[in-house]
Amino acid sequence: MRTVGSSRRHYPQVVLVVSSLSVLILTQLCFLVFVTNGTDRLPYPSPPSNCPPPARPDAKIAYVVVLSGCGGGTSASAPHFLADAAAVLAWSIQRLHRSPREATVAVSRYPAPDLHALVHDEAAAPGGSCSSLLPILRSLNYTVTSLPSVVRPSMIGGDGHVRDRIGRDGCCGELELLKLHVYNMDEYDAVVYLDLDAVVLRPLDDLFDTIIAPSSSGCVVKARFGRPLPPRVDAFFTRDYRLVPIGRPAPIQGGFLVVRPSPPAYDEMVQAILRGNYSSAGDYGWEGTGHGLGYGGLTVQGILPWFYDERRELPPSRPPHRGVELSECRYNAQFAQPRHDKTTKGAPADEGKCTTGLPEDQCEDCRRNVTLSRGDVVTAHLTGCGKPWRCLRVKDRSMYAPLRAGPGWTHQRLCTELHGAWFGLRREAGEVLAGRGLVEADANLTGGFLTDVFGGYCRSTGFDGYVPLKFV
Repeated sequence: MRTVGSSRRHYPQVVLVVSSLSVLILTQLCFLVFVTNGTDRLPYPSPPSNCPPPARPDAKIAYVVVLSGCGGGTSASAPHFLADAAAVLAWSIQRLHRSPREATVAVSRYPAPDLHALVHDEAAAPGGSCSSLLPILRSLNYTVTSLPSVVRPSMIGGDGHVRDRIGRDGCCGELELLKLHVYNMDEYDAVVYLDLDAVVLRPLDDLFDTIIAPSSSGCVVKARFGRPLPPRVDAFFTRDYRLVPIGRPAPIQGGFLVVRPSPPAYDEMVQAILRGNYSSAGDYGWEGTGHGLGYGGLTVQGILPWFYDERRELPPSRPPHRGVELSECRYNAQFAQPRHDKTTKGAPADEGKCTTGLPEDQCEDCRRNVTLSRGDVVTAHLTGCGKPWRCLRVKDRSMYAPLRAGPGWTHQRLCTELHGAWFGLRREAGEVLAGRGLVEADANLTGGFLTDVFGGYCRSTGFDGYVPLKFV
């Protein structure tokens, strides 16, 4: 991996320690045989095994998280919450990469991946907002790397629009551009970026197969809307259509990205940001493409769709980089509202219409068509359902009644399933880490709030009601 302004260098490799978890996973199109020891809580069907061995069984995969900073007190990004999120995310990945004879889930055909945490240098410095978290991340087998800002606002040219606004854009201003460093990790064949409030529920082998060796693999993913796959795929992502009116280019959702690393791609995106050729007037966006007009559009969520826009004119010597949009019902699933309403960014005339602009009979509603227990979801992003460690504030238990009907029930059902899955992984991660002597064993759990969902890890609603792991 290389960094801006430095010669290329490689980060040390860390092989993850893996253990089992009684959750059954299926892969999309790439169906894997699972092994069960009779402890599965749900009756999953046995899928056929029609996936050949990977064309590159020695392929190197990495999963990456980014920390631009940590919060204080009982904020959602306080270090003790992020420690648990990192532990659960790591475990959700690790359990999918072990011997099929030992596992109780469908396992990946690829070797155990490496975990990386890229941390902004100010947050990682002694006394920095994330400094107390870094030893825990290392104990969880994350390779921690401190990095400076990709760009500083004062470096950006143009008419000043980007320079003056990028620091306030999206979740983290220009610090969100740290995510672009996944393109510099060219010691890997494929790199997965995930926000810390995500979990991996099934192997991503179909994505890896498509990026690494599509011509020799029978496990190729389907693009969203039935679009054909290009001969070479360089990235997978989902889009957030709720952030722009119908008809405008939708931003990429910044919590999920699978890429073929390419330092030249990194350079091209950074140079575009430094040029600052962007304007919101007349839907101009980045370099006249219209990209970047929504939330986070001045950083990752706008510059990535600009980079993968097939309409851009490219120099003859520059081969195109192809990105493929995936269904948000299966990847980076958030179970969000599929139609524009007063909570989305559509124009008043868009209210009630499908955010993707498709006719009503083609509007994909994940909330009605998806069930976790059926294996529909590959990765999930808990930004829509709420951070699990918030012990979601609800007015009454009816929100979690699995058979309750009525308005909004489908969203509640899926969020119940997803929170239950996260806390199941939290329990398993705690047992594994306790066995390694990294945390105290969960004994005499004091959380009596909605134990059928939160598993004894919530005493009450709110961040202060969560029972965190006790790292030693």
